[in-house]
Amino acid sequence: MDKLKKIPNFNVVLCNLKKILLEDGKIEYIIKGDDVYLATDLIQGDYENLYDVAIIVSGDEDFIPAIKLVQKNMKRVINAFFPKSSSYLLIKSCDGSINLKKALSKK
Repeated sequence: MDKLKKIPNFNVVLCNLKKILLEDGKIEYIIKGDDVYLATDLIQGDYENLYDVAIIVSGDEDFIPAIKLVQKNMKRVINAFFPKSSSYLLIKSCDGSINLKKALSKK
């Protein structure tokens, strides 16, 4: 995380990890708020003209409306994803995509 925070114009957002006790006694963790932060940053960066190309590292198709909005202002959006958690609709809504599993296996 420290190395990521040193990259110029790279924003690291830490979200809340919520612990949920299930009826069967098992514990599940879910992340809350990450999609709102990312969508807000994407739109704010477009409004302030902070980027030409945004890379969305997610598989969540909930970002599609925000992506479509910034694309109207000629911003390009690339989707970086892991195949097991990717949305086909999200990939197709973006201007390009990066399969992180393939990209990381080349190293």
